[in-house]
Amino acid sequence: MIDVKEKSKNIGKFLIILFLYFALSYVLAFAFQEAFNSKNNLINQTSSILASLFILLVLALFHIPKIINDSRNLTKDNLKLAYKNWLIGLIIMYISNTFILLINKDLAANETANRAILEQAPIYAILVMIVIAPITEEIIFRLSLKKIFKSKYTYCFFSGLIFGLMHLTSIKEILFIVPYGALGFFFAKTLYDTDNIFAPTITHITHNAMIIFILLASNFVGI
Repeated sequence: MIDVKEKSKNIGKFLIILFLYFALSYVLAFAFQEAFNSKNNLINQTSSILASLFILLVLALFHIPKIINDSRNLTKDNLKLAYKNWLIGLIIMYISNTFILLINKDLAANETANRAILEQAPIYAILVMIVIAPITEEIIFRLSLKKIFKSKYTYCFFSGLIFGLMHLTSIKEILFIVPYGALGFFFAKTLYDTDNIFAPTITHITHNAMIIFILLASNFVGI
């Protein structure tokens, strides 16, 4: 009975966090639409960054004790394992992406949108995509899900699955759940193996920073 109550509590907590993420995104977009749509790039990007940061801080409040504790206990071994897992996920992501592009020829809409944002709002893109978004996603898809599952690989599978689904924009992109899901799976495995949220968060930040750097470099050299 205790396990059932605890599991129900953890599921409820995850659903609340997920609901708040979407609800706050919608409410802030509506409340500050003039600032978000301003022709002044500084106002536009600054307001968008602050909104993303506010959402992150609200979600982090649900895990403050864990976040504080993990910040004090991150080790080099945690990071070594984190980067090992990330490398495996990255290889699977690259290989699956290659095969998918052979089939449908088009990039995932999420990636296309990120490229457009990077071009139109570089300050916002760099800060949010490299720092704020990875931290937010690790709180939602890794930390908030972990206590729901007893089995390591069940947890990693569902974390990767939900993470992958959240990066799709339509059923036509269903194949892209494999590369995104693989990355999410190994981020979840890192959290499970290290029990430290900073381990997958740092590799997630590294991953996004690498992608942004490649996109910026390709634009610079005209690739």
